[in-house]
Amino acid sequence: MGLYELQLKRDPFLNMMQAWINDRPLPVAEMPGFTDRWLERLLCTIVEIRSANEVPPDANLAVGAIPLRATIEVHHTTYEDARQAGSLTRPATAVATLHLWIAFNATGSGLSIMPAAAEINGTQLDVSALPVDPLTVPWPKELTVAAATLRVEGSLIVIRVATSVGTSLSGPVIDRTAGADWAQLLGGDLLAEQVTSGLAAQLDELVAVDKRYKLEEAVTGSWMWPIGSNIYASGVIERSRACLTTDVDVTVQVGITFEPQPAEGTALVKMRISWELSAWDEAVCAAQALMATVAASFLPFVGPLMAGLGRVAGWSSFIFLPMVFGDIAAEKVKSITPPDDTRKISEGDDYVEWQRTMSLGPRTSDSNVVFSIQSADVDFAGLTSRGSLRSTPLPRELIGYPSPAMWKTNADCKSRQVSQNYTPASVTLQHTTWVPLALLPPFVRTDPPEAWEPRIVPTATGVEIFVPRSTRVGTHLALWVHTASGLRWIDLGIVPAKPEPLTSAEIAAALNPCLALQKHHLGKQYKWLVDPPKKTYGHKLLREWALAGKDLGAGSAIDVMAIGPGGRERLISTLDPIESQMSFQVLTEADEELELRTDREGHSGLLMAQRWITPWARVPITSGPASLAVSNGLIEVQTRDGGKLLADLTGRVLAAHDGPIDNYSPADNREHDLRHLRSRRAGPTTIVAVDEHDLVIGKAGPLHTIGSLKLPQR
Repeated sequence: MGLYELQLKRDPFLNMMQAWINDRPLPVAEMPGFTDRWLERLLCTIVEIRSANEVPPDANLAVGAIPLRATIEVHHTTYEDARQAGSLTRPATAVATLHLWIAFNATGSGLSIMPAAAEINGTQLDVSALPVDPLTVPWPKELTVAAATLRVEGSLIVIRVATSVGTSLSGPVIDRTAGADWAQLLGGDLLAEQVTSGLAAQLDELVAVDKRYKLEEAVTGSWMWPIGSNIYASGVIERSRACLTTDVDVTVQVGITFEPQPAEGTALVKMRISWELSAWDEAVCAAQALMATVAASFLPFVGPLMAGLGRVAGWSSFIFLPMVFGDIAAEKVKSITPPDDTRKISEGDDYVEWQRTMSLGPRTSDSNVVFSIQSADVDFAGLTSRGSLRSTPLPRELIGYPSPAMWKTNADCKSRQVSQNYTPASVTLQHTTWVPLALLPPFVRTDPPEAWEPRIVPTATGVEIFVPRSTRVGTHLALWVHTASGLRWIDLGIVPAKPEPLTSAEIAAALNPCLALQKHHLGKQYKWLVDPPKKTYGHKLLREWALAGKDLGAGSAIDVMAIGPGGRERLISTLDPIESQMSFQVLTEADEELELRTDREGHSGLLMAQRWITPWARVPITSGPASLAVSNGLIEVQTRDGGKLLADLTGRVLAAHDGPIDNYSPADNREHDLRHLRSRRAGPTTIVAVDEHDLVIGKAGPLHTIGSLKLPQR
C-alpha cells in the first residue's frame, strides 16, 4: 500500500519547463519549412497547461498526459546577414512563432516528456525536428512501481506513485505545500514497506548462511506514528538445539524514527535493532544455565543485520525531485547511493541503536533549476518535505578565439640562431557555460565556397578549426560555422606571404635581447623534472611552478617567462617583490619551460617546486579574470570588466553577471592581483586556478621540490 506523492505549484513548474526548453541546444541548423535560412536561436516565452480539447487532432497525446503548449520565438538568419554582422558576432534575424505541444505524463517507467505536435506560423511541422527530444526520467531504483498518475488539481501538479497493486491513486489531494513551491510525501506505508522488505531480505540472507537457523515467523511491519517508533517491523528466527536439545525462537525487532532537520535538508534516522527470546525459551535456557551460550550464538548475526538494515534506513529518499529533465538527469537518478555517515549511539545486551542522515530532497542545482528545502515534518501520512523551486536562465553564448596566420621571427639565445616560422590560422569555438559546443550539418562552409579545406577537431568543450599549411598565399580565410548555438561568420584574415630573408641588421636586432640577458638572468631555463600523469580528462595537461624567496631586493622587477618549442617566448608576469620577499605560482603549457629575468644585479635564493595539473574543466572568461575566491564548493571569479561568474567544481557555470551576484558572499572574497597566478585548493586533490583567459579546475598532482635557485648578484 505504499504511496509516493510529489506536488508542484503550477507557476514554478511552468517556469521550470520554460527554463528547460530555453536550455536546449538547437536540434538542426536549417530552418524547418524554409530554404537557405538557418536557425540562430530559440526563445521560449511562455509555457501553459491547456485542456485536451485544445490539442491539435493529430497530436500524439497519451491517455493521462497533461498537454503543455510552449510558445517559442524562432530566430532565423542567412549567410549574408551573418557576414554583415562581422566576425563571431550574432547576426540579425527574422522571427517566426512556434507553438510546441508537449505530452507530460507519469508511467510505470518514469516521468515522460514527449513532443506531441507543432506548428510554425500556422503550418504543421514534423515533431522530429523540434528542440525537445523524447525524454523519460526513470523512477529511482529503490522504488518498485505498480502504477503512476499525473494530474492537475487547482494550482497543483500532482504526481502519485503506488508501489503495490491495489493502492488507490485517485483519492482527494491534500495540499501539503504550506505556501512552498513543492512538497514531497514519502507515505508512511511506503516507508514501512521498504523497512519490512529490507528486514525480510536480511533475515533470509542470515538464515541461508547457517542451516541450523530457519525463519519461524515471516516479517511484518507498519507505520506507527504517533506511537513510539515511526516504523516497527519484526520477524522470528529459530535456532535448532540452542539449549542442548531445545530449539530456541528469537524475535528480531526493528524500530525506526525520523527527526527532520530542514535547515540542513536532512532527517536524522534512528534505528533500534533488538532481539528477545520467548518467555518459555528463556526459562528453559536459564534453567540449563545456557543463556550466555544462546546469546553468543546470535551475536554473529547482529553486525550483518545492522549493515543490511542500514542500507534500507539510510537510502537517500526516492527523490527524483531534481526534475530538471536535463540529458544527465536520468543518469544521476540511477546513481543514487546511501550515505556513509552511520554511527552507533547506544547498545545493550539485547539491542543496538544506530543513527544516520537521510536526504529530504535536493539542495543542489542541475542545469538552470535550483531546489531548496524549507521545512519538513512527520505525521499520520508519512514524511513530508517542502521547499522552493527557482529557475534562472543561464547565459550560454558562443565564443571564439581566432588566431590569424602569421610569420614570426624567433631567436634561440642558446644556439644564437634566428628563424622565421609560420603558424597557420585557426579558431577555437566553445560555449560560455559547461555544455560542450556541437556543430550541426552542414557544419562548415568557406566564404567563398570551397576556397580552402577546413580541418575540424572536436575537443572536450567544443571544436577547433584549422587552416591547412598548404593554403595558397593571399587566400581570404573566412567561413560560416553551423553550431548548436546558431550560425556565425568568422574572418581569420589573409594567408601572408613568406617574408624576405632577414638582413644582418635584423638578425642582430633579434639576438640583441639574448646579449642583454647574459648578465641579468640565470642563463638557462628551469627544466621540468616530473613525469606526467597517465590519465587525463579531455583537456591538455598544465604545469604548475611554485616559487618562494626572500632577500630579493625591493623594487627589483622579475620577468617570469614561458619558453616553448623552438624558443617561443611568452611573458607570464612581471613580479615586484614587496619588502624583499614573495611567493607565487604560475601555470605553463605542458611543453613550456620557465625562465626568470631580472634587470638588476643582486643575490637571492628561490625555492622552486613543480607539479602537474590535470584539468577536467576549463571555463573561458572573455574579458579575463581579475580575482578568484572558493567557498563551500562554489567558485567566484571577478572579471577585469567588473563582471562576476559563479561556477561549481565541475566547471558548470551557475550564473554570470555584469554586477554582484545576489545572495552569494564567499567566506574568502579577497581580491588578488592576477598578474601572478593564484591557485586555490578546493579539496584534497582538487585545484582551482585562473590563467590569462580561463578558469581551470582539475586534479593537482604531488608537489615536487626542485631545490634552491639563485639569481645573479645585484
